[in-house]
Amino acid sequence: MGLVLVLPDVDAAIREWAPHLKAPDFVDPVRLLRAFALVETDGGRDNVPRREPAYSPQGRYFITSPLLQQDYQRYGLAVSCSWGPLQVMYLAARELGYEGPPWYLADPDAGCRWACELLNHRVLPGVPSLRDIADGYNSGSWRDSIVPGQYISRFISTYQDLEGVP
Repeated sequence: MGLVLVLPDVDAAIREWAPHLKAPDFVDPVRLLRAFALVETDGGRDNVPRREPAYSPQGRYFITSPLLQQDYQRYGLAVSCSWGPLQVMYLAARELGYEGPPWYLADPDAGCRWACELLNHRVLPGVPSLRDIADGYNSGSWRDSIVPGQYISRFISTYQDLEGVP
């Protein structure tokens, strides 16, 4: 892959929030967040909202989430997007306590904070491997039947490539 680093403002946010991760001993928190930023947005270079149809009206998560339906009235399709350098789904952040508008999650600091909240509450507890961390972050749970194989491979490769990067 060559040496590819995240943008300075994204890296500063990663360094600020990484100590808040409740990461297992086999994980370097800074490296973990950098790898997610590189896989999700090329280190912040492609930091744009991405709409997920399942979170849009008629989508499976929209239909079952009164919170998403309520926020849709206020923010429109922005609630169906992932945001920020680590691409956190708006609904996931809301369910974890986020109260701002969707687009504020595009800010590197807010995006990193809520990515850490997501990891701490839904992905890292009891996680047995790096592979399962990538699975859980991408699909919502490492315990489900959704296994995003290409994403996992790309993430693990990126994480390994970051070994030794200060």
